[in-house]
Amino acid sequence: MKITVLAGGLSPERDVSLVSGSLIARALTERGHKALLVDVYEGIDIKNTELDALFENADIPEYRITGAVPDLDAVRERNGGREALIGEGVLEVCAAADVVFIALHGAMGENGQLQATLDNYGIKHYTGSGYIGSLLAMDKDISKRVLTMQGIPNPTWIYYDAKSDTPDKII
Repeated sequence: MKITVLAGGLSPERDVSLVSGSLIARALTERGHKALLVDVYEGIDIKNTELDALFENADIPEYRITGAVPDLDAVRERNGGREALIGEGVLEVCAAADVVFIALHGAMGENGQLQATLDNYGIKHYTGSGYIGSLLAMDKDISKRVLTMQGIPNPTWIYYDAKSDTPDKII
């Protein structure tokens, strides 16, 4: 099975995601799959390349957590300051895969943005929840309201709005 593993991105959790993605891609390869690790922000060069060949000859780098917060400005600068969160070739290698394994941590991989993009490009086979479930789960206040409305027990909570509630009120 051809599997595109998406990791990295522009989240403060970038490095953790790259380590996760690398370990996932290696485990999939060891189990006989053709896994391709792709940094969703940095993208992948697919020019003059047969997409199937990328899966055949995938080199999976090993990443380590350094303990330092990733320098996201340096990552942007390395990519020409691009604002788009999905790099070149990413959607093409996702479409060429049998499955996309989402190994992103942080907003884009968890808030439904990526899932909605994949759906809009006709890429329906990916891990995790769809975009609506991801969106709802990312907003804890909305999630708890939905659970409560459906009669699903969950701990009580208090919602504070950092924009309108003062620190004294929150404390």
